[in-house]
Amino acid sequence: MDRVFLINIHRIFVIIRSNINNNENIKLLSLVKNNFDRGGLNATFLNDIYSLQLMLKNPILDYLSNEISTSIDFDQRFNRIFIFVLTKTIQLLQENATEQAYDLIDAFHVLPELVADEIKVDYADFYNIYVKPLSSRWGTSFTGELYNLLLTDNNGDGSPNS
Repeated sequence: MDRVFLINIHRIFVIIRSNINNNENIKLLSLVKNNFDRGGLNATFLNDIYSLQLMLKNPILDYLSNEISTSIDFDQRFNRIFIFVLTKTIQLLQENATEQAYDLIDAFHVLPELVADEIKVDYADFYNIYVKPLSSRWGTSFTGELYNLLLTDNNGDGSPNS
């Protein structure tokens, strides 16, 4: 995965968070998800953003980095977590649950930057600091799947951490 692509995801989450009611957020998140699924290459992503920007008349590219980047290794759990967060946020926005979508984006906007900076993420700490407080606001059904992804699913097979 491209390091700058992850930094750009962080920046896009900040942009979306600043205007959660923008009708174009679903298109933007879908584009991020599609590029994430394809391996997260920043050059491909920027080309797709450029096309979307022309369609949306929104200067998204002004906020994104186009620097040359290196590929980084990350644990596969991050990949599963982020695909879930992108999918869930798109779903929430489609359902007009903008407050929940905002909270999810707010909780996870920092994660791509941590991974891009190759900081070892302690998922238990991340859950306790960023996700667990959401359960008092939205209930455990909202945070339950995130709990499973962050704390019990090292291998993608539902097995608990050792």
